Amino acid sequence: MQSSVISSRHWESETLRRACTDILRKRTGITNANLRFKLKWHHRSSARRYSDTPPDPTVQPATEEEVALSKALDALARRVAEEVDKRQSPLDWLLELRDRLLGLRVIWIEHSNEDDAYVIFETLNSRGKDLEVVDLLKNHLLNRLRGTGNSAADTSRTKWDKMRNELEASDTRRRVDPNRFILHWWLSQEDYVAERKLFPEGVKKKIKSKAQARTHLDSLVRDAPLYRAVIEPTSRIWPMEEIPARRSLEALAVFGIVQPAPLLLSIMRARTDSTKLGAAQLIKTLQVVERFHFQHTIVSQLRSSGGVSEMYAKAARELHAAGSDQQARADVLKEIRGKLIARRPDREQFILSFEERFFFTNEHTRDSKLVRYVLEAFLREASPATATNDLAIEHIMPQSELRRGAAFETVASLGNLLLVNQALNEKLGSKAFAEKKRILADEGSSYDIGGVLDVEEWTGAQVVMRTRLLAERAYDQIWKLPL
Repeated sequence: MQSSVISSRHWESETLRRACTDILRKRTGITNANLRFKLKWHHRSSARRYSDTPPDPTVQPATEEEVALSKALDALARRVAEEVDKRQSPLDWLLELRDRLLGLRVIWIEHSNEDDAYVIFETLNSRGKDLEVVDLLKNHLLNRLRGTGNSAADTSRTKWDKMRNELEASDTRRRVDPNRFILHWWLSQEDYVAERKLFPEGVKKKIKSKAQARTHLDSLVRDAPLYRAVIEPTSRIWPMEEIPARRSLEALAVFGIVQPAPLLLSIMRARTDSTKLGAAQLIKTLQVVERFHFQHTIVSQLRSSGGVSEMYAKAARELHAAGSDQQARADVLKEIRGKLIARRPDREQFILSFEERFFFTNEHTRDSKLVRYVLEAFLREASPATATNDLAIEHIMPQSELRRGAAFETVASLGNLLLVNQALNEKLGSKAFAEKKRILADEGSSYDIGGVLDVEEWTGAQVVMRTRLLAERAYDQIWKLPL
């Protein structure tokens, strides 16, 4: 194990030494009771004195580097204070921040020639330390858009930081992977390239001049909030006419499908352009994408080849190239819709897969989001006026029947499930079917209860029959293709 050296005399107290030892043990898993920090004294620079806690007010930064450190310390303290004020649980966030800081790996590059320093930075990607695309792209763009050294006036760096901040997590939104964003952003407007070749074969060859770097940086800033809306639709305020589009994006988020992302980003870009893509084109295309992946990927569980990703990227690129030409846009979207429809599974394959795909109990919740999505879609079609928030999943044959020997495939099957409000769910409880039927006849008109009131008893056979009916209805009506 390498020895650790601590330079500041503030670390000489026994309490802090024990704390550092504890941190090292937790980070490395070392439990050796003889583990100790080796404390040494070195000359303390003015920068060291400035960054003491609390800072020494009599010390002024003497060099350009120390001025930068001083500004960085002020900015960090200000940002941390702002974030603490915004959070309901600041302690949890501070602990997470601490852990992330302890996990940082710092690469120090020092060279008398700045151009050579940038080259050295990029070569680290092939010399043992894999740099992420986001780091390489930042270095590549800012090298061509080099500022004056005044961070406050460095508009290029400010733009980059704005883009990165848009992708970061907060109390109300999750973090978006910046590398995935950059890949999908690139594929939405540039020639197709595999992820591993994105920087060497795409970025470096395409972005060579200062003007090209500025154009692409502006594109990143513009597209970051659009991409977040694609990945996390709740992050955007949607006009009423776009609500069906939002639902399709929410469905794709539930599916965990990322293949269409370049096309979805290109569509959102066209929709927010000064010459807007029409709402009808937006909704129709997103619904076809949603229905295709529900039929093909979620229910039939068919594997998509690399050709599907390239197909989406090609459509995204062509839509971007169409600019504000509405007819050209319509032609591109019509073509991609046709290609997806042609790849849908046949009816019998879908129905057989559907019957064995969705199961839910309070103990078996793996697909709970998918099950709720399916039930909400059926309910929305059967009773459009019924709100789908605050609804509970009702088992017609109670889950308590599992303890009496009922088959899991029967109790958990989609054909045994209803989506009702909390009050009705509690009222139905574990009552016998005859009593549940009476209650549903009185209060269930706002819910999708087709196939339940038509029988005298509720057995495994009825569950199988209703599941089949739901599967047929799903293919022929709810997720019908073409629209």
